[in-house]
Amino acid sequence: ESTHRFASGLPKGEVLNGNFLVGRILGDPGGTGVTYLCKDLALDTRVAIKELFPQDAVQRESGSNLVEPFENKQREFSIQCNAFLNEARTLAKIKHPAIVNIRHYFSENKTAYFVMDYYPGISLAQLMEEKRRLPYEITLDLLWPVLSGLRDVHENGILHRDIKPENIFITNEGRPVLLDFGNAKSREPGSDTGLLGTSVHFAPPEQYLNAIAYMGAWTDIYAICALFYYCLSGTRPTDSRHRQAEPESLHSLSEMGVVIPDVFTEVVTRGMAIQFDQRFQSIEELQLALRPLRPQVGQFIWTEALEGNAFGLKMHSLAHAIQSGKAVPLQFSLQAALLQWFWFLGHR
Repeated sequence: ESTHRFASGLPKGEVLNGNFLVGRILGDPGGTGVTYLCKDLALDTRVAIKELFPQDAVQRESGSNLVEPFENKQREFSIQCNAFLNEARTLAKIKHPAIVNIRHYFSENKTAYFVMDYYPGISLAQLMEEKRRLPYEITLDLLWPVLSGLRDVHENGILHRDIKPENIFITNEGRPVLLDFGNAKSREPGSDTGLLGTSVHFAPPEQYLNAIAYMGAWTDIYAICALFYYCLSGTRPTDSRHRQAEPESLHSLSEMGVVIPDVFTEVVTRGMAIQFDQRFQSIEELQLALRPLRPQVGQFIWTEALEGNAFGLKMHSLAHAIQSGKAVPLQFSLQAALLQWFWFLGHR
């Protein structure tokens, strides 16, 4: 195990919530928090725990575990703690194989935490360091489940706002998982906390404004399409603020020697438009634009094939309604039965 690389991190051996033994820090601490590898003492399993710790708003004195906000950030940090727990509560209801599973959440040390499943594997960033570039078939096959999971997140009123290679994890079984919802926010008016981290190269212009009124599904869509660009070209895209000042600063994929179907080029270009109203406005719209490429990629999986067309998207919405306990019209009963059968085939 590596040693702590973050001076303000919790010490190894600390026990959180009376049950979670703190181990090493996972990855590099981000702008909004720190993630620890911990042991669930009751279940004798490894978990990952995210601690809310916005470095520009709080500090931890040496020898103390308490998180103290700076004097001019006290109100903002209090709001953020409440929002962090509220979003954890919502995310805990989302059960999707490409979305990190939230097990528990709690307040301690004058900050907030949520407990996640721990996934052995590597990040997309680590994979790209090794491969440099990915073929478009593998890129789409890898990120398609993430699109499906992100759709569920959006349907629950949450924006991720920190999609980047470091936050896409690939398990030892090859399953992609979207991690780190520490920067996630509700799309409800008034939910903005004033404390927001941004990922250079993958954050769209409206995210730097730090105003929830300008954000929507298109905000995460920019980041996803920037991921497409990165996987295909091997180069992190020009930061959106620089692109605003110099529109030609982002080299096209063709200029970088990337040979892909025209439809994929068009999707990436539209998804990374500077003006948010020129991008795809929903994950469903993005998936439908990518639909012509789906028969050409990856292993055929019933559950993913369902999501590759308009009928499949309708089925996914139906499944979400059933899982949420909503009343389903009688005329959809046959479709629900088909969906359950396909789900069985895909998971037996």
